[in-house]
Amino acid sequence: MAWTTPSTAVAGSTALTAAFWNQQVRDNVLASRVFFASAVDTAPRVYSSLGAGADTQVTSLNLPYAAKVADSLIVLQAQIHTSKNQANRVSGGYLTADGSIITAYQADLGGNRSRFGAGQYLPNGGGVATDLANVYMTAVYAPASTSSVTYGVKLYNGATTTQTLYLNQSSGDSNNADWARTVSTLFLWEVAP
Repeated sequence: MAWTTPSTAVAGSTALTAAFWNQQVRDNVLASRVFFASAVDTAPRVYSSLGAGADTQVTSLNLPYAAKVADSLIVLQAQIHTSKNQANRVSGGYLTADGSIITAYQADLGGNRSRFGAGQYLPNGGGVATDLANVYMTAVYAPASTSSVTYGVKLYNGATTTQTLYLNQSSGDSNNADWARTVSTLFLWEVAP
């Protein structure tokens, strides 16, 4: 089955209209062609001594998934909560397929700048020990296969020094109400033509 464009699905239509989507639902196309999977990590994690420019796979968010239809599109959305042990340092993350960065959603080269899917920077004066950054990443990926692919998230140390990165907790992580523990997620939608 090929992707249906609005102009052929609804006579005379050139835009995605309510009539188009209502017809698709009536025809049970969308209801049977969108699939969902997720990975959720509620545990605090510490990635110690991550070297300058190094990255690490967050294995707790690995999500193996085999597309139901070979020419489907996979929509990925991750929300991770990170912290680090130093101010004036940048860190971030990428979305991955079988451990490789989905490069279409990685920033262009910028001289010596760090390249992320999304990132955070903690300036001087920040409460480093209590700070948590919400890092959101979205990508669309075409696996062109029904073989299983493991989707995931990598954390990246964009600093020029070694640092410790934290997931779902701040770097201080004291046991009182001023400190937070969080949840990180990876959602996947397969949209089949």
